[in-house]
Amino acid sequence: MKKALSLFLMTLSILFLTSCSRNSFRFEYGVFIGAEAEDVDAMKDYRIIVVEGQLFDKDEVKALQDEGHEVWSYINVGSVEEYRPYFDDYEDITLDVYENWEDERWVDVTQEEWKDFVVDELAGDLADKGFDGLFVDNLDVYYLYPSEESFQNLTQILRSFKEMGFYVCINGGDTFVSECIERGVADELFDAVNQESVLSCILWDEDAFGVQDEGESRYFRKYLKDVKKHGFDVYLLEYTKDDDLAREIREFCEENGYGYYISDSLELGVR
Repeated sequence: MKKALSLFLMTLSILFLTSCSRNSFRFEYGVFIGAEAEDVDAMKDYRIIVVEGQLFDKDEVKALQDEGHEVWSYINVGSVEEYRPYFDDYEDITLDVYENWEDERWVDVTQEEWKDFVVDELAGDLADKGFDGLFVDNLDVYYLYPSEESFQNLTQILRSFKEMGFYVCINGGDTFVSECIERGVADELFDAVNQESVLSCILWDEDAFGVQDEGESRYFRKYLKDVKKHGFDVYLLEYTKDDDLAREIREFCEENGYGYYISDSLELGVR
């Protein structure tokens, strides 16, 4: 009897400590792709942390997890930046320049060499480092260069991520996501969607932030509602320095059960 009681009390203690650890964070979600490992103290208030995984080593990831954080890494599957050490290796299969990002080019994702590289090397390295999830960017390549071959290659990439044990969050890629849902394969490929600029917008010509166009915002609100209805987690990444708009974003997300992060900088570094 005493042994059973002791075990029961120990279980309650573990559950209590776990709950306290989870609830000790002020914020649920933070996107810090522009940050480095030396900046982790500025991320301590966020339960889910999205970082650039190539800048972190295994021990640094483990240290964050030991503090109760869930750690995701950014991974770019649809384009490649010139500063990446592997840019020269894949420049010959790049396509147009990424609008508003002159040092980045879209990639021909129908090429098997790119698919193998993303899965075996990029994601493989992040798996070895112990990341919990992947923040998968630039699946909008399917919208710009649609083909059945590109769709199949992208689904194979995502399926491989899931088989590695990652929580998979797709950033943007609404056309691709909707197609996956329509074809009934979405559950096999990803767990969540992050959408940028639903209520705010980036004024590229003015180097400033603003309020999203009403029609554009209406489209994404409907899209995210549908994504949520199909059982996927939803996150918003918004850019603004306007306190009133930030308050509107928070209220909208809390009302709809969405996670969110509001940044005052496109660089997504620490504040």
